[in-house]
Amino acid sequence: SFTGDLDQVPPAYSAIKVAGQPLYRYARAGEAVELKPRRVRIERITLLAFEAPEAELEVVCGKGTYIRSLAHDLGRRLGCGAHLAALRRTSSGGFGIEDTISRERLVELAEIGRLEDALLAPDRAVERLRAAIVASQHASDVVAGRDLELTPVVGRPAASEGESCRAYDVDGSFLGVLEARPGGSWHPAKVVVHP
Repeated sequence: SFTGDLDQVPPAYSAIKVAGQPLYRYARAGEAVELKPRRVRIERITLLAFEAPEAELEVVCGKGTYIRSLAHDLGRRLGCGAHLAALRRTSSGGFGIEDTISRERLVELAEIGRLEDALLAPDRAVERLRAAIVASQHASDVVAGRDLELTPVVGRPAASEGESCRAYDVDGSFLGVLEARPGGSWHPAKVVVHP
């Protein structure tokens, strides 16, 4: 019952803004604020270990999910109460713990002048978006921020307004992220300028 699309009440000590102020400010001042449930998605909850009174869980969830609220709700359902003792994020936005680099390794790389070895390609952040290959004569339009028309692939649905795609030139260089506009044009929402 704790997986799927759920309504979750965020914790009072959170950064969600109400009337322009984060909730934690109200909580610290002792002011009560009505917390409205938000729709979240929890794909999976796995019990990894249990040694009373502590349980270790792995949660795969969508954005906006508060694990503190999940711990509280689980404790309430079990009738014993519960709170979050520790939290370790193992993936977010397509990046996993295996992509991380320790502070010590960063210092080593900096000392030998190879800090760029720690960098990921900028398009890794948007690799889940559809890709568009922009003809050579239009790549400069993208870099200059000018809207352009893209011919959709046959058999693929037309883009909906606000949909994003990543754009590359014919040589495979990442140009940036385009956003669909009304009427079928695409606007360069984020542009990557190569040295």
